[in-house]
Amino acid sequence: MADLITVARAKQTNELNQVDTLLLQQLIPAASNAIIKYCHREFVEEVLVDEKYDGLGTPELFMKKFPVTTLTEVKIRELGGTEQDIPTSEILIYEDEGKLMFDPLANTTTIYCHFPRGLQNILVSYTAGYATVPEDIQEACVQVITNMYSYTSSTKNPALKSESLGMYSYSRDSKADQVIFTNSVKMLLSGYIDHSLA
Repeated sequence: MADLITVARAKQTNELNQVDTLLLQQLIPAASNAIIKYCHREFVEEVLVDEKYDGLGTPELFMKKFPVTTLTEVKIRELGGTEQDIPTSEILIYEDEGKLMFDPLANTTTIYCHFPRGLQNILVSYTAGYATVPEDIQEACVQVITNMYSYTSSTKNPALKSESLGMYSYSRDSKADQVIFTNSVKMLLSGYIDHSLA
């Protein structure tokens, strides 16, 4: 998982500009990972080669990562194991949804107009994610880091509900995540959550 912001971006804020760089280098990946898990998706652009999908017998296929910025190759693995290349010009790309769909108006050169049923029979090579992470995601990351920092600086662990010493016991406060993921953070991230995996 890639970091959603840089140390320089974090230090642009009043709350974090005096925080030690080494500490920020630890908090940034933690906050980035928390946001990625909360949204059920990656954000930083990456190239994916021969990513496998199950064909569902429909003309559309949803990519695991989005937005899709470039579609390089689509192949259908047939029953005998041979692979049929599908010209990318015959595929419509819905970038923000991460959806590929056979173009019903395309002058097709293949026998396919849908992704045939099968297990891991569709191979897609594409580029997905943001070349520059959107500002609202970066701001959410800054706020999560600020919340994490304020609690690492305090004497009480916000996740700790109770603790004992004899025959050691520990219980976690279920509301601790609400302290890190405030309503403001949730609002900034609301448009980026992959609800298909939620």
